This record gives sequence, structure tokens and C-alpha cells, in this order.
Amino acid sequence: MTRRCLVAATILMTGCVTTLPAVLPITNIPVTVPTEWTGLADTGDRPGIDWWTDFGDTALDEIVYAALEQNYDLRAAAARVEQAAADSRMAAAGLQRTVQAGLNGSRRKQIFIDFPIPGS
Repeated sequence: MTRRCLVAATILMTGCVTTLPAVLPITNIPVTVPTEWTGLADTGDRPGIDWWTDFGDTALDEIVYAALEQNYDLRAAAARVEQAAADSRMAAAGLQRTVQAGLNGSRRKQIFIDFPIPGS
């Protein structure tokens, strides 16, 4: 019995052994890096909703517009985001301050028949 436990423990412990990562050979890939980079001036603003138009590629514009028009998953995701925002607003509505006022009045005439009133 102890021999079986020893074999089982040995098998389990060998699963924890790690090997050294394989050393990949270094290859020289010819890459030409430009000496200067050009781009739009950084204004610090967030990118616009149609940020891909900054590339000036009409093919990219057509692909993105087709994807946005025909991708129902994006429409459903946008609808879910709007629904979650509405749910959040409704849940937070109970946390807002409320003012309640009420006024209640009544008038009635009571007739005392055969009931002695003291002092009369």
C-alpha cells in the first residue's frame, strides 16, 4: 500500500517539474527604420468617432462603413449598452433626494343624543 502511495506521489510530483524555455535562434531580419516619423499634431483630445478616416484610405472607409451597417452584433451590443445605462439611471433614481408633503383635513358634526354633557 505504501508503495502505491509512493508511486502516485512520484507521478504527481513529476507534473510540477518545469523545463527551461527553448532558446530561439537569433536571425537578422533586414528592417529599415525611418530616421524621422511624421504624423498629426497631438492635440491631447480623444479620437473622434470616425477615427479611421484620419488614415485617408477610401477602401478602409468602405470596409468600416459596411461592417458597421451589416454587423448586427454591434447594433445589439450598442442597444445593450443603452439599456444598461437606462437601468443604471432607474436604479440611481431611488437614491436621489425626495420631498414629500401632505395635507389632510376633515370636518364633521357630531350629534349627542341622550348623552349627558357635563356643565350643560
